[in-house]
Amino acid sequence: MLLSQSGLASDVAEETIDSLIEQGKVVKIGEGKNSLLFIQANWKQLVDNIIALVADYHRKSPVRLGIPKAEISSKIKLGARFTDILQRLFKDGTLVEETALVRLPSHQIKLSSSHQSKIDAYIKQLIQNPYAPAPTIELEPDLLNL
Repeated sequence: MLLSQSGLASDVAEETIDSLIEQGKVVKIGEGKNSLLFIQANWKQLVDNIIALVADYHRKSPVRLGIPKAEISSKIKLGARFTDILQRLFKDGTLVEETALVRLPSHQIKLSSSHQSKIDAYIKQLIQNPYAPAPTIELEPDLLNL
C-alpha cells in the first residue's frame, strides 16, 4: 500500500525503505508485501507500552511465570499483527516466550518467606500421606500452580 501511494517506482521505494531500516529510522515487522513499517519513535512507544504492561503484571503477580499473550493483545490492541510484533520482541531479547506466556528477561519467580513456608508444609503433608486426600493446608491458586 505504501509503495502504491508513494508515487515512486517500486525499486526506488524499496531501496529507500531498506536504507531507512538500515539507518534505524524505520522498523519492519513481517516479510513481503504485507510487512508493517513503524517509524522508530512509534516503535519505541509501542515497545515501551508492552514492557510496562508486562512489568506491571510481574509486580502484581510475582509468583506467576508471565502474562498470557492474549492479555497483552487485548490491552494493547495490536490486531492481526500481534504475533509478528511479539516474535520481533522475542528475537530482539526484549521479551521471553514461555509457551502461552510472556515475561521480561529479568523476571524470576520470587517467593516470600511465608509463601515458602506454606509450600514446604504442603509438600511435607503430601510426602507423609501420599495416598490420602489433599493436605489440610490450603494454598492460594498461584502457589498451588507453582
